[in-house]
Amino acid sequence: TLNNIGLIYAKKGERDKALEYYLKSEKIMIEVEDKVGLGTTYNSIGLIYDKKGEWDKALEYYLKSEKILIEVGDKAGLVYTAFNINNVYMKKKEFESAIMYAALGFFTGKRLGMNHELAQMAWLLDFVREKVGEDELMRMGQEMAEKRGIVWM
Repeated sequence: TLNNIGLIYAKKGERDKALEYYLKSEKIMIEVEDKVGLGTTYNSIGLIYDKKGEWDKALEYYLKSEKILIEVGDKAGLVYTAFNINNVYMKKKEFESAIMYAALGFFTGKRLGMNHELAQMAWLLDFVREKVGEDELMRMGQEMAEKRGIVWM
C-alpha cells in the first residue's frame, strides 16, 4: 500500500513525497523479509532519483533491485530494471555499460516473449542495435544473464 501511495505522488510529480513513502515501504519490506516487494521498491526509488537527476543514487537503487530480482527469479521485473539501468548509463554517457544492460533487458525480454514491452522500448533498442547488431545484442545479453546466474528452464 505504501508503494501505491508513493506511485500516486510520483505520478503527480511530487517526487519528494513519493520518495518518503517508498523509503517507508523499504523499511517494512526489510523487516518482514519480503524480497520480491523490496526488489520492486528499490526499482521505484531508483526511478525517483532518476527523475530528480541524481543518477548515481538512482543507479545504486537499480543495482540493488537487479540483485534481488535475480535472486528471487523475477525475470520480468529484471527486464524493466535492466532498461532503467541502461537509461541511467546513457545519461551518464557510459555507453559500454548502457549497451550491456540493454542487451540483458533485450535478451531476457525476448526469452520471456515480452514483445509488447520490447516494442515500448524500441527507441532504445534501435540505438543499441545500430551500434552492435541484433545477433551481438542477444549474445551479449545471454553472456550477462549467465554471469549473473540467471537460470532458464
